[in-house]
Amino acid sequence: MEVSWLTNHILYAIFGCFSKNQKRMLKMSLCPVCGRVYCDHSPEERGQTSEEMMRPLSEEEQKVWEEESSDSPKKIAVAKKHAHDHPV
Repeated sequence: MEVSWLTNHILYAIFGCFSKNQKRMLKMSLCPVCGRVYCDHSPEERGQTSEEMMRPLSEEEQKVWEEESSDSPKKIAVAKKHAHDHPV
């Protein structure tokens, strides 16, 4: 089932978190500035193109996002590593 970016954003705004299934359907990469999925950093501030920013999480990003806290240096390091991965 395809879940739109807007649906994910609304669910996050309402509940403040995602279920495990919702996390698998996200269509936005981790921010290389703050390590969050949804944040206020623009593609320019992230140093990414819009396509790079809106790509699905890689397996490594998914794992670190589920296991690490919001401001984890490890999460930011993984986000920087995958910042310029090409969208699938």
